[in-house]
Amino acid sequence: MSDQFLELFLPGPSARLALLRDEVHRINVAHKNHRVVRSVLLVGERGTGKSQLAEVVAAHLHWLRNYPDGSRNDWKDWPFKRLGVLAGLRRQTLTALPDELAESALFGHKRGAFTGANADFDGAFKSPGDVDLLLDEIGDATPNVQAKLLEVLETGLFRPLGARWDDNVIETQVRVLAATNRNLSADVSAKAFRADLLDRLSTFVIALPPLRESRDQIPAVLGRVLGSWSTRFGHAEIPAISDADRDFVLNRYEWPGNIRELEHAVTAWLMWGGQRALSDLVLQNAERLSQGVKALDPDSALRADIRSHLVLVSQRGAPRYGSFGEFSGRYGDIGVEVLDDLNRRGPVDLGSLFSCSVAAVQSQLSGWRGRRGARSRRGIRDK
Repeated sequence: MSDQFLELFLPGPSARLALLRDEVHRINVAHKNHRVVRSVLLVGERGTGKSQLAEVVAAHLHWLRNYPDGSRNDWKDWPFKRLGVLAGLRRQTLTALPDELAESALFGHKRGAFTGANADFDGAFKSPGDVDLLLDEIGDATPNVQAKLLEVLETGLFRPLGARWDDNVIETQVRVLAATNRNLSADVSAKAFRADLLDRLSTFVIALPPLRESRDQIPAVLGRVLGSWSTRFGHAEIPAISDADRDFVLNRYEWPGNIRELEHAVTAWLMWGGQRALSDLVLQNAERLSQGVKALDPDSALRADIRSHLVLVSQRGAPRYGSFGEFSGRYGDIGVEVLDDLNRRGPVDLGSLFSCSVAAVQSQLSGWRGRRGARSRRGIRDK
């Protein structure tokens, strides 16, 4: 499969990138010809480029529709950072939004629907044409918003907030691009995310790997980031990175913040005019962040040790735990917090950590969350 647009905006010779280009091409061609793709789920750790990929997906569909014969080449000059704008991509982040505001942003509202609703408002799902909507941090949607999303994905119909039952329902032509860094399957097991909504969202899933697991794509990412930020800093040519820094970027550093961290590192290096080693800037920043975490959390070293040991257990480098009680008895609440975070966000599976029933561990984890929440609420009341 050869696709000029994707080869330009998702460059790189690796097999993983070739597969990604093929997936995006097939999804968008199917949607362009038959409108069969109601949603695409983008998953990956923080900083892996999920929002940027959503922009590429939306812009590629726009390109397929508007440049069908290849006779015009102006699209080759589209700025990478503005692909979503050029394609008309809508976006809404679902983190920390109260139900009323989230429902209003997504589905609109009628005048008087809530305090401050002084006029009718059209939400993101109302569109006269076929557009893409990025729902960022879909895993943070409240139960009420999840139910409304399920309804619109199942039926293609919705009502604005505050609409009367005799008002006509509205048909949407929006395609949802949902993004998350959470382990939604674990959230379903923990009753934190609806299983039926995940079923609707996961017909087409694109997984973005962390840089440490896909080093073959780092040269392409580094080239794009260097080119983009060199232009912003006013360089006529891309400054050369030393061999030592190039080896650090490509082979030696783990990049826990993934593409976002790499982009920030290049920005800092250009700000210093190349006078400081890029590797020094990255490691200094990581050390300063680590010191900040230690100051805020005196147990950070213990948490890190527990996390490292759990990863070792998951890789069969240490024995599995016989029960949740054995684990919690050894590490206490701090250990269970680390376990809960790994379970909800990845990258390990409970079955690789415990020799007992995974369902039993999930149930006990859920009970621990409930008890912790009750303690927190009592603490707030006592203040």
